[in-house]
Amino acid sequence: MIGAKMPLLDHKWYALCTFMFWGAERHSADSSGPVCVAAGDRRERSRLDSYLVLVVEDEDDHCQLLREILRSECGASTISAKDGWMALRLAHECHPALILLDLWLPGLNGLDVAGQLKAMPDTRHIPIIALTATCIRAAEAEQAGCDDFVEKPFDLDVLLSRVRYHLASSRLDGAI
Repeated sequence: MIGAKMPLLDHKWYALCTFMFWGAERHSADSSGPVCVAAGDRRERSRLDSYLVLVVEDEDDHCQLLREILRSECGASTISAKDGWMALRLAHECHPALILLDLWLPGLNGLDVAGQLKAMPDTRHIPIIALTATCIRAAEAEQAGCDDFVEKPFDLDVLLSRVRYHLASSRLDGAI
């Protein structure tokens, strides 16, 4: 449902990935990869009181801007990937509530990432918002499995309304 609006609601989640986690960076001593921590305890969820969003963007400035917007405007925790392969890995390991996916990525492009995520049972429920500078790709993004589309440069109000809608939808569907 592209462009629909819905207020942000609290939600349940099954895992919290703390790789590049706002306010609490934690890495395993012997690994440079992400550390995913089970958050099944209700006290842990309420203490963190946040959604986990995977930002897939190869441009560092854009990635940092998106992460800061999600943190400050939505109270979301974020993890990030610079390429399609890392995005697939983090989505499978961390089960984010939402994925913001740039379509032009090095290696595996965003359309392929979306298609693979929607083909797998453990990630097909995760809403994906495609981000790209070319509006022509909106139909391709939807066909690949993206749930929504935001053109760069994005209007902040449009981006936030779509993020909030998909986070709320995830909660209502019981997917997280």
